[in-house]
Amino acid sequence: MRATWKKVRRAAALSLLTLALCGCGSSQIVDRISLVQTAGYDRQDGKIVTSMLVGEYTEQDKTKLKLLETASYNSFDMVPLLNRQTNKPIEYGQMKLMLFGKAYAEHGIAHVLKMLSRDVKVQNRCLLAVADTSARETMAATADSDDTLFLTSMIEQNSRTAELPGKNLQEVMYSYYGEGRDFSCPISRWTAAIGRRREGSPCSRRIG
Repeated sequence: MRATWKKVRRAAALSLLTLALCGCGSSQIVDRISLVQTAGYDRQDGKIVTSMLVGEYTEQDKTKLKLLETASYNSFDMVPLLNRQTNKPIEYGQMKLMLFGKAYAEHGIAHVLKMLSRDVKVQNRCLLAVADTSARETMAATADSDDTLFLTSMIEQNSRTAELPGKNLQEVMYSYYGEGRDFSCPISRWTAAIGRRREGSPCSRRIG
């Protein structure tokens, strides 16, 4: 009995040590990458403008947001082009939101949906939304908040409290391929001039 108890204690100690090492390793990895949690597509002057909000974790519990953007003639080279603008490799495996500008969405987003659904790095829970103006403007207005999940949190809380039908990639693809189904995405609509409160957080915006 005593030998069995020793084995249990030894196994528990090894498990805790493994978790501690994993935690340390994760924090070091975050310091060495540009972590993307919001990205967007726009159409401007015949080109595709892609944008990413990148979080840089310079200190513990502190994040600095940087908006990267580039223009191309297709929708499939976002990451390679934007990687040229940062000194750390872009990682989008934790992307929470894909935002489409109004002009881009009007031309159709099916090709991007198929690309996202086939990319093993993109989570099925990634939210999809349409900006009433441009994706870049919407993301730029939240950059000063230093909150990489500002738009994601807004959509999620509105889907819980304001009956906004928040849609993720899995739900949209199910409706896209489902017979007799249509898919929809929430629209990010900016209803007032963008300002800053004293604490520096963006204000005067509504999603609906």
